[in-house]
Amino acid sequence: MFMQKLKMAAENKIGATKAEFFCKTFEEVHEKLVHRELNLDAAKKFLSAYES
Repeated sequence: MFMQKLKMAAENKIGATKAEFFCKTFEEVHEKLVHRELNLDAAKKFLSAYES
């Protein structure tokens, strides 16, 4: 449910293609932070790759 809402909001702001990439990146970072204990600095670097 959350991911659907996130994707819809992202699509409205950045378009479908970028929203798909953003949501996949978000899910990967969330998985690593929650389940694999990725540190915050590493997560920021991972997300900054999206901005490029």
